[in-house]
Amino acid sequence: MAAMSLEEQVKDRKALLDRLNKGIGEASRRTAANADQETADETGAEKPNTDKTVEGYKMEEIDTRDETTDLSSSGIQWAASLFVLLLMAVFFWGTRHRR
Repeated sequence: MAAMSLEEQVKDRKALLDRLNKGIGEASRRTAANADQETADETGAEKPNTDKTVEGYKMEEIDTRDETTDLSSSGIQWAASLFVLLLMAVFFWGTRHRR
């Protein structure tokens, strides 16, 4: 399925594992170097001032809930309501008018 023989796949896997192990070794060396630097900082070495002034806009949370509820009503809604009421009135008038 991989279009390679089993031996080629094993070689590729070993090469990949070697590269990953080298990467882990470098990361652990960097971590050890950072730990040495932190112990040097704790022993009295002065840290350079890295405070920077930040400029920009202040983010604030805004509550946009309105106290009033605006219901939109269009002319078509009113016309449909009146049409239904008119049909009901005609129905009731027709049933009473027969008697």
